[in-house]
Amino acid sequence: MTENISAQQFRDLIDSLVTPIAGQYPRPWMTASNNPRAARVFLVGYNQATRYDSATVNEMVGNRKGYIRCLFNDQPSEGISCHALHTHVLESLNQDPSRTRRKINQIKESLASLNITDVLETNIFCYSTRSAAELRENPQGAERGRKIFCNLLKHVRPKVIIAHGKKTVEVLEAMLCSQFPAVSSRTDQWVWNSEETQRELDSKPYSPLVFTIRSLSSRDWPRWEENAQSAIKSMSDKIDKFLNQNA
Repeated sequence: MTENISAQQFRDLIDSLVTPIAGQYPRPWMTASNNPRAARVFLVGYNQATRYDSATVNEMVGNRKGYIRCLFNDQPSEGISCHALHTHVLESLNQDPSRTRRKINQIKESLASLNITDVLETNIFCYSTRSAAELRENPQGAERGRKIFCNLLKHVRPKVIIAHGKKTVEVLEAMLCSQFPAVSSRTDQWVWNSEETQRELDSKPYSPLVFTIRSLSSRDWPRWEENAQSAIKSMSDKIDKFLNQNA
């Protein structure tokens, strides 16, 4: 369900929100879809690690309009896409994909096996810092990043939200004036909790299915590998059933 806003208005809104701050472009999402506004599933973290240096991005895509074209996957066959840009940025930094990125891909691949590809990876704060402490030292970036996420939630209204990490869940609870299942504290295996919540968003009823999971950057992952794949599969199955029931 999307808020009453046209596709062009949504694109213009995102364009206005990703002007560079302190030399970097805020990154509202990662997705393979050319229609992010229609995403049914949000995969939400706290804030991203990879910095989109504005000078570096402009060298690759020309200017902010080029950045927007990548965000909306205007021509993926020609490398004008979210993922192509992300790959280029990592190469410019001489970095490999993060541990979080690899786990995100596991979840997305599991969902894709059930033909659920309208997934938007986003963050409570769509602004890159090396740590949460550094985010607090960048109030302008944090404010813009949060504004971006609030607008995504308002205008996309995903049916499913997967929130990873305790800090993410805490902020999301405050945003939606709700309480979600606690993030599991188990260290012996990876588990998820979920609950369908009935709240109001922008003065309108909103009832997403919310999953809470451990941080995808946790160093405990090696201990969870044995059961993580089956747990991700069971989570994907529940999402598939919910989306089919609420089509």
